Amino acid sequence: MEKELIDSLISGADKLCLDINTAQAEKMLEYMDAVIDRNRVMNLTSVIEPKQFIETHIIDSLTPLPFIPEGASVIDIGTGAGFPGIILKIAREDISLTLLDATGKKLDFIREAASALSIDIEEFVHMRAEEASHKSEYREKYDIAIARAVAVLPILCEYCLPFVGLGGCFIAMKGREISAEAASAEKNASDLGAEEPEIKGLILPYSGSERNLIIYTKKHSTPEKYPRSNAVLKKLAR
Repeated sequence: MEKELIDSLISGADKLCLDINTAQAEKMLEYMDAVIDRNRVMNLTSVIEPKQFIETHIIDSLTPLPFIPEGASVIDIGTGAGFPGIILKIAREDISLTLLDATGKKLDFIREAASALSIDIEEFVHMRAEEASHKSEYREKYDIAIARAVAVLPILCEYCLPFVGLGGCFIAMKGREISAEAASAEKNASDLGAEEPEIKGLILPYSGSERNLIIYTKKHSTPEKYPRSNAVLKKLAR
């Protein structure tokens, strides 16, 4: 493995005060190679240049680390190619990780790649979020729910907050200019049981791209009617 890529990952993470060691960086890059290789036959990512991938997918996936307590149960909703969940698990073996996605082939790839790299994933859930969160085995069972580039915030809150237990957090990973989007989600998030969110802005180290983490803390249980049907949720995006 190229030392330049390892150094780029470790240095980029360090610029955001995110501490990873060489062994962790190597495993993250091995996972990157697996994604890029499989991307030849299935659509996992549009980013295949290694240095861009490191920043866009790996370093970006590390940014929630400071807000995840030791030993937390974490569900990555709409994990796609495994981001941020796989990267968080490599960095923090103490967390218990569930990966949820509606596309079975993506979960099959992650399961295969994680096994090959000895990354222990506690559970894979092949289901839509709005269906899984109504099931007792998942509803309000997690310390942290996290989602990256899945939907607009009003919908994302409804997808994700039902998974979070009292006192836990939903972390939405977003790009720039999210103030209007956060405002549009304010009532829905409150109805779902969340406090007013903390918004943590950051700048990725190489491109200078802006990112925001919107962190909702769960203060009371989500009413049973949430999440609503997909037809109703689509109206929230208008």
